[in-house]
Amino acid sequence: MAKIQLKNVSKVYGNNKVMDDMNLEIQDGSFTVLVGPSGCGKSTTLRLIAGLEEVTSGEIWIGNHLVNEVAPGKRGISMVFQNYALYPTMTVQGNIEFGLENMKIPKAERKKMVDEIVEIVDLTEYLDKKPQNLSGGQRQRVALARAMVKKPNVFIFDEPLSNLDAKLRGQMRTELIQLHKRLGTTFIYVTHDQVEAMSMGDEIVILNKGHIMQQAAPMEVYHNPANQFVAQFIGTPAMNVISIAMLEGKLGKIIDERIFYIGFRPEHVEIQTAEETTSGIHLPCELLTIETLGSETLYLVNSDAGQFQVKSFNNPLMNTEKIHVTIPFDKLYYFDTQGNRVYVDELPFESMGKEVRGEVLI
Repeated sequence: MAKIQLKNVSKVYGNNKVMDDMNLEIQDGSFTVLVGPSGCGKSTTLRLIAGLEEVTSGEIWIGNHLVNEVAPGKRGISMVFQNYALYPTMTVQGNIEFGLENMKIPKAERKKMVDEIVEIVDLTEYLDKKPQNLSGGQRQRVALARAMVKKPNVFIFDEPLSNLDAKLRGQMRTELIQLHKRLGTTFIYVTHDQVEAMSMGDEIVILNKGHIMQQAAPMEVYHNPANQFVAQFIGTPAMNVISIAMLEGKLGKIIDERIFYIGFRPEHVEIQTAEETTSGIHLPCELLTIETLGSETLYLVNSDAGQFQVKSFNNPLMNTEKIHVTIPFDKLYYFDTQGNRVYVDELPFESMGKEVRGEVLI
């Protein structure tokens, strides 16, 4: 078990600074997911923690130990990679116990350790098979078993499910969540897939260009994003963000001059089928596309304020080109010119009173 801390860590490759003065704390026993777009620094962060890369400046602590100068093999960390990194000429058992052999652990003890682990990951009947005779999910379990058998303080996962098909990814996500609960060990998981981040982690760290944009529990990130980047990165579909300028004539005078953008989640947009009763921004819209996804329907609409997406859990609309929608005032998010969240205690614009459709209704 170990808490991990990065203190003012920077990483530079030549003239390219991929991480700048990062401060990150990962709690002991947590399942922490690092998520962000390609090139955001998430894999570099993993490699620095594991000791596969040296920090340019700053400190990395695992538990109470400064590990900047500690070799990767002595940090108490096991890694599971995207490509599994299995030895093709070895059996499942050979792959799992290879590290134990290097640690000079006696054969009888190795067998006991391997038998215990393969039972956890359900590989007992495959011990004599080689990787090429296994499915993708089984190979991933071998990689997990090889990492687990050394009983590390920290598990690091670098996009381990990205090579699997959608159904198997879902299954393996569930298995990893259960495995974490069973082991109680610190898990650090890197992914670019926000579904994995939201469903697996008890804490999410959103990265962009080597900076932490927000670190919080999944639902806190979703409902209370710290900035426009997080708001539009987390959520399917992403949060709609519209410039205040596009809403001219739809709002009263903006009282809070910090506000430049308004955001709202697609599922918070109400499709009007009767007279409006909700206090909010009312817009006539042209229906552009419909995506029926079983329990929900996604609409792309066009309005005087631009295009945005609507998510509905009602029966899909058919044979219509025009609709009216309401964006409730209490579901709005506000951002400044830099995309930082602006927090308000009351409506940041003057009421226009009850107007015709397309205007504000208070």
